[in-house]
Amino acid sequence: MLRPTEDEPGKAGEKGRPSQSWMGSVQAKLTDEQWLELITSDSPLHQRWEKYMDTAAAFLKQLQDANVPVLWRPMHENNGGFFWWGGRPGTYGTQHLYRELYNRMVNVHHLNNLLWVWSQNGPAPGGEFYDYFPGQQYVDVVSYDNYRELSDRYYHELLTIADGKPVSLGELGSPPSAEVLKSQPRWVWFMTWAGMEGYQPGRLKDAYNNPYFINRGDPLPMK
Repeated sequence: MLRPTEDEPGKAGEKGRPSQSWMGSVQAKLTDEQWLELITSDSPLHQRWEKYMDTAAAFLKQLQDANVPVLWRPMHENNGGFFWWGGRPGTYGTQHLYRELYNRMVNVHHLNNLLWVWSQNGPAPGGEFYDYFPGQQYVDVVSYDNYRELSDRYYHELLTIADGKPVSLGELGSPPSAEVLKSQPRWVWFMTWAGMEGYQPGRLKDAYNNPYFINRGDPLPMK
């Protein structure tokens, strides 16, 4: 998702390299003045942002018409300062923009096929996730991305925020081990970044043979 200060689509990068739009826009910043304009209704920048949302909504509507549900994880890792939408805590920071997106998709475009996956980045200081949480009514699944240690602290913090809703591992470098899942049994899914399983040969195969995993075709456990 490019900054709303640039036009879509961005310039494609050379094979094997990030695109110019990724480094120069997605991972660039908005100034504080631009951010204020972005979250101000009827401002020129806010209107550009609405057009971006409308473009995405048109494609999501095609999936809705085809009865396809979507695990929708917008503005991922939004506590991190490495994307233009992230790293702004508090009521009028990143969480405000997330609510804007939700209201546009649900209340303007009437999309009902989206499962809203709120995504944080770890490691993070204790309590930081709370500064970015938009509210229970805007979230269906609580998740975080972590390419390091899956400590119990993050697991319990996300469970508290989720308050009974599902929790997931949005991005990982490799599948969680049986030891992790034994102490953190309520993760409903995980996703490894494409190609990274090659750094640990056999880890992916071991994971899918893990009795804590449910694979396609496996019988569901009895309650």
